[in-house]
Amino acid sequence: AVKNLPDWLPFARFKVKAALWRIQLSEFTDQLLLKRERHYPNSPLTYSNLKAKHGEGLSSQKDFDLKWAANLIFGGTIDTTASVVHHPMLLMMLFSNNFTEMREEIDLTAKKSMPTFADGPALQYIEFVFSEILRISCPVPLCLPHHLRKNDHFNGLFIPKDSAVGGHLPTIILVLTVIADIRSRQILCEGFDEMTT
Repeated sequence: AVKNLPDWLPFARFKVKAALWRIQLSEFTDQLLLKRERHYPNSPLTYSNLKAKHGEGLSSQKDFDLKWAANLIFGGTIDTTASVVHHPMLLMMLFSNNFTEMREEIDLTAKKSMPTFADGPALQYIEFVFSEILRISCPVPLCLPHHLRKNDHFNGLFIPKDSAVGGHLPTIILVLTVIADIRSRQILCEGFDEMTT
């Protein structure tokens, strides 16, 4: 197995990096949990309160699972807003012609005030683009790594028990072609209607 390779081998330097990253990730997790404890000391969902609820009977594995689950919940939210904000900017640069219709919808609706949910029917293009952005830059963790509890096979490959695995994102999220292929509002509205029914 890879863990038995000597660290001094030229192609095994990744093991040194992995050990360093493990330390850094553990420190990050501890700091994140401590910060959460300081800001929300009375929350029933803090790590220490959940740990105290289980009392002395909490095994080291359960403690580890609780700590890392809390890390995923709190740490996983850091990039959600950035993800949803950065992708529209990228798409506007790549497919600027397709965003002129979106701009026209905003100009028509926002002449008097900021758009509200009541303006939804007048903002079909914007709602479609927003739905597409959430599809291609989903702001939730889709590929959480986990350990296999038993030996497994995938696409003819053997994966031993206790291997760390994650989902294959390209099969979870389809390739972005929708915005690039939009040729008219009619095509867009048909797509929007299909999505909302």
